[in-house]
Amino acid sequence: MKFKISIFLIVLTIISLSVDISSAKVYVAEPYLVQQPSYAGMTFYVYRPFGMEKDWSLTFDGYAVTQTQGKVWVYGTMQSGGLVKTNYVVGSVNPALAGIVPYSGANSTYIVGQTEAAIARQPLDAAPNQTAKQLYIPDWSVNPSFLAISNWKSTVDRIGILYKHNIPLAWKGDNPTVIYAWTGNKWHQIETRGESVSRTINVNLYGLLRIREKSRPHRWYEEDIPVLTEKTVGWGYLWIGRIKDRD
Repeated sequence: MKFKISIFLIVLTIISLSVDISSAKVYVAEPYLVQQPSYAGMTFYVYRPFGMEKDWSLTFDGYAVTQTQGKVWVYGTMQSGGLVKTNYVVGSVNPALAGIVPYSGANSTYIVGQTEAAIARQPLDAAPNQTAKQLYIPDWSVNPSFLAISNWKSTVDRIGILYKHNIPLAWKGDNPTVIYAWTGNKWHQIETRGESVSRTINVNLYGLLRIREKSRPHRWYEEDIPVLTEKTVGWGYLWIGRIKDRD
């Protein structure tokens, strides 16, 4: 009799464990490698946890990402309990510093570590007379000629900054016919002639640098980049971040 009761308890325990495991819904799809069209050669892993919203995936550091119509990967942020697409392109910003809220339930250990590391870094080139208590307002941010780009939605849908040379660039789509470069006094227009953005900039870089040198005392500082990032997103454009002049 005791033997029969023991068998019964074992079977009951197995059934209970099966119910608990199935109700936990912890099934996670295998991660897969994706490409970021905005940056030649950039790849990263994403995965889809059980119950994730349609067309959304997660990065390993817990941020939700999705693709635009142009197949560009952008971050999503948690808002009112749901996911909302942002204009921050994956690879252009540190999502923790950009104020992007991780997906609910995601592990934030990596995020905290990245944030602390980014805060610990010193700027490469500090703006003159800049202290933590002062509000830094770049001259271009109140320049009507620069701000005009916010209304050029027929030819612009993304903005970035040229790596090392710190020249803001703007264009539309993956295969633009024209690229705009801010040289200090105005937006300089460059025709692509069917070439890639990187190739077009590489061919025209010497001329751009000469034009910019004539616009002294215009300078671009590390503190300018967060300001440009926020303006870009506020205008409804994609923020591409740093752009290389070579593929």
